Amino acid sequence: MKNSREKILMLSCMIFVVVFFAPRTAHAAAYDFVPNPYDLYDLYHYSFYTWGINWTPQSNEVITNAYVRVNHINNWEEGDAPQLALYSPFR
Repeated sequence: MKNSREKILMLSCMIFVVVFFAPRTAHAAAYDFVPNPYDLYDLYHYSFYTWGINWTPQSNEVITNAYVRVNHINNWEEGDAPQLALYSPFR
């Protein structure tokens, strides 16, 4: 009888340790924002454009890193360097 009580107590302690001290896992989500259409209809070179992203993270999400990547920016005129200015309201 005593031996079975010890086994139950030992099993209960092991379950407690596994449940309360097991490593916790974290999950991360990645979001990609791509313009539609992808080439933005080949924007006119002599104009200025602005756009933004109307998106809010979920209440349980925290933004830890953000990256901006711009591909294929070039001018059609020789010697006129393409210009790109990025501004963020977050500092």
